[in-house]
Amino acid sequence: MARAQPPESPASPAGASEAFRPLTREAISAQTDSGSFSRGASYFRSGHIFAPLRRGPVIQARCHGSSGGPYRVEATLARSDERRKGNPLAYDCDCPRGGFCKHIVALLLTWIDAPEKFTVRPPIAEVLAERSREELIALIERMVRQEPDFETMVELPLPVAGGPSGGPLDEAAWRRQVEAAFAEQQTGRSKSNRRYGWYEYDDWDSCALIADSLQQLVDIADAYADAGDWRNAVAAYAVIADTTIPRLSRFADPNGSLFEIVSQCDVGLAACLDAQAEAPAEQQLTPDERARLIDALLALWEADRALDDPGIAEDGEEAIVRSATPEERIRVGDWLREAARRFKGDDYDRSWMRRAILWFLAQLGPNGGLSDEELLEEYRAAELWDEASDALLRLGRVEEAIGLAARHLGTPALMAFAEALIDGDAPRRIDEALDLIDGRLWEQEGKNPQEDAQCFDWLARQYAAHGRSAKAFDMAKRLFEAVPSKAAYDMVRKAARLPDQPPEVWEKARPKLLAAMKKSGGIVGLIEIHLEDGDVAAAVKALEANKTTRSGYAPGQFGWLVSIASLEARVAEAAESSDPDAAVRIYTRLAEREIEARQRDHYRQAAAHLARVKHVMTDAGRAEQWTADIGELRQRHKSLRALREELDALDLR
Repeated sequence: MARAQPPESPASPAGASEAFRPLTREAISAQTDSGSFSRGASYFRSGHIFAPLRRGPVIQARCHGSSGGPYRVEATLARSDERRKGNPLAYDCDCPRGGFCKHIVALLLTWIDAPEKFTVRPPIAEVLAERSREELIALIERMVRQEPDFETMVELPLPVAGGPSGGPLDEAAWRRQVEAAFAEQQTGRSKSNRRYGWYEYDDWDSCALIADSLQQLVDIADAYADAGDWRNAVAAYAVIADTTIPRLSRFADPNGSLFEIVSQCDVGLAACLDAQAEAPAEQQLTPDERARLIDALLALWEADRALDDPGIAEDGEEAIVRSATPEERIRVGDWLREAARRFKGDDYDRSWMRRAILWFLAQLGPNGGLSDEELLEEYRAAELWDEASDALLRLGRVEEAIGLAARHLGTPALMAFAEALIDGDAPRRIDEALDLIDGRLWEQEGKNPQEDAQCFDWLARQYAAHGRSAKAFDMAKRLFEAVPSKAAYDMVRKAARLPDQPPEVWEKARPKLLAAMKKSGGIVGLIEIHLEDGDVAAAVKALEANKTTRSGYAPGQFGWLVSIASLEARVAEAAESSDPDAAVRIYTRLAEREIEARQRDHYRQAAAHLARVKHVMTDAGRAEQWTADIGELRQRHKSLRALREELDALDLR
């Protein structure tokens, strides 16, 4: 017989020695999806939960499943004085779905309905504390026979009060644990689903399950660090990291689960290095152990920079800069210089790595790092010409910097260098910077239209900013000739209106620019210019003369695509007062196009356009014509019920 629905109000366990934070159906529902809550509530009412018990704040039970099970399900309740947020604090079910599943829901609903039905047992730790050594050994052997996966766990150190116990970490056993986490997923089987047979996982599932296994090892490494056992902490983090890093490329890791494990190792190792300054003498690492720690951080750093999306190992670099000894800085500097030589070449990845290496070197400072002169030579050796040019500027060797930049920098980098020259204190550097880009334009014009346009644009702006009006106007016109656009048009207009330009300069230039825009097919820019100038008639004429399709998109400002429909609507709105016939014509065309799409959203937009038609025609004294036109449109589309509803909603009759 089905049980009654549990009360909506919070329940607390009658007679329990602990007081727990109230738990409600609403709180449970908020933590899972509606389907899991609904099915879990059904399981509760049908009595699927059996053998419930409680050990301290942990409630456990078995739950019958619809096509498997029974499943083992448990949840950790929040005590009334618990500071952590949430209730339950943790939960687990060994069903294939996992997470906050329907079985968890059924367990929690059973708890709030009848907490007294849960048999109270002492926590496992208390039970085990009463067993003898021989009994514990026999118990563990039996558990291993029943679940062979537990065998590798026996080799692990276990965190206890005060930190992990035992002597030096067995690194071979530790490495086997890491390798086992990867090996099991590569077979296509999961621990939690082994009893249900073979199950293929995609990368998301595999990475999450591997990360779950590795997280247990990271937690133990953290426990070593928390206890001040830096030797074992370093060994544990290092083994996890150097065993995991080579395998990262085999998994897509869409959720970043494995990257997070590696990142935790980097954070842990960095903390170990930082802690040495204040650690008691008996806990401090030996020079060899510190070397191993720094080597592990460098391996993480290099692996991070080799990834497409770096950022999983940043703490280590900062810790080395902050906490390495002078001797260690020298060794790190040697390692980085050797790494820089391994990454010579012109491709982007190698260039990125060289920059990262030399940035690290620069951060190290004189001890193990580089002086400005030494850094300059490293930039030259690594063929990082933009950094070398900047270094020469910092050293005051301006002429040498200009020569190197002119020979080696690409156009965008050369313009950045020229701007650095202009930002200097010496006025004569402005001329040198302008001559540098003008010279590049003279050398390359016609070879790369895009770079030509970049030079025209840069020079036009700089000439205008530094009082060279005639040259600014000339460069702006050359930019427009290369790329007829509204942006270039605006630049020519701005240059033509500089203080020392004759008034007739713009009046002579404007018609030629508009003719060029029209010839180039830049309909969007041309109409935007007319609208900006308030020349509505010209905007309407340009729109009506456009022979291209009036649906879709066209290139606009800065190459962005502009909706033709939105452009037409802007012209129609601008024409409502000065040319109502044009406005009605454009709005009607837009409405008919929306109706042709035969979708509710399009009908709604069509009605909005027709509402503007009604407004324009009524203001123009043509209300009778509007009534006739809308009547004809309704008759023509009388089979479109959704359109009629949208028209009625705006009272379009």
